[in-house]
Parts: sequence; structure tokens; C-alpha cells
Amino acid sequence: MVTSPVEIVTLEPQPALAVHGDVAPPDLPSLFGRAFSAVPAAAAAAGVDLVGPPFGLFPSMPGETVEVEAGFPVSAATGATGGTGEAEGVHDLLLPGGEVAQALHTGPYDKVVETYAAMESWMGEQGMVPAGPPWECYLSDPEAEPDPQQWRTLVCWPVARGA
Repeated sequence: MVTSPVEIVTLEPQPALAVHGDVAPPDLPSLFGRAFSAVPAAAAAAGVDLVGPPFGLFPSMPGETVEVEAGFPVSAATGATGGTGEAEGVHDLLLPGGEVAQALHTGPYDKVVETYAAMESWMGEQGMVPAGPPWECYLSDPEAEPDPQQWRTLVCWPVARGA
């Protein structure tokens, strides 16, 4: 597992389409699979483009279940509220803007917790605190790159200065 140095970037809020889930950790791959299939179909039906890699946003700290919004950034909001049929559960979401700490995790997904720990430590050293839910951008497609040691995940975490 390799984590790049943490950097601060300023992002504009980004419209997205997502599927919400609150699932046990072993059920995450199924939720992501459903979302990463349903969202592109819903985007095409709404006439908007996917404009970035798939992501998972985590609104609350994981416990026995993991709350996640899984989807893709899109070119514009669609008004989707969780329709039925092929787009069932797909809704508009706005990825946060502002100052965001980012680090690139290279390695298997089950080791990304180490990147989060490194980012938390770095934030503390810089006098920063988390200012919103983190999200992960999945830069590698496991079907195209079967070696988990090569998977790349960009971890994004909104921050604020001061405690």
C-alpha cells in the first residue's frame, strides 16, 4: 500500500447522481455494482454526461453498517429523486466544494483505512479538522486491472482550519 503526500485543493461543488445505501461491509461490492450500473443508465436517460470516475461518499463513520452514496459526477443536476425501474434509487447529489485534503491510495481497497489514518494525522499536524464527509474516487477498474496492488483510489476529505 502506498499513499501519496496529502495536498489541499479547492474544488467547486460538483453535481452527481448516486444511489444511497446503509449496508453491512460485506454487502458494499453489491451496492457499488448496482449503483455503477444504474447511474450511467439514469444519466443517459436524463441527457447528462458522466464527467469523472465513480465515487463513494461516506456521510457517517462506519460501524456495523456503512452509509454510502455511490455514483458518478455528472455535467448537470437532473432533478432525479430516486425513481423506479432501471433508475430506481438514483438521485441527485452535490459533492462538496471548498478546501479538500486529497491523497492517492495505491493498493487494495481493504487497506484504504491506512490512508484515512495518515490523512487524519496530517490534518492534525496542519491545524485542520474534517469539515464534511469524505469520498473516494475509484481511478482503477478492477475488471481492467486485476492486481489489487495496482488499484488507485483518490481519497477526498473536506477540511477547515482550526479546531
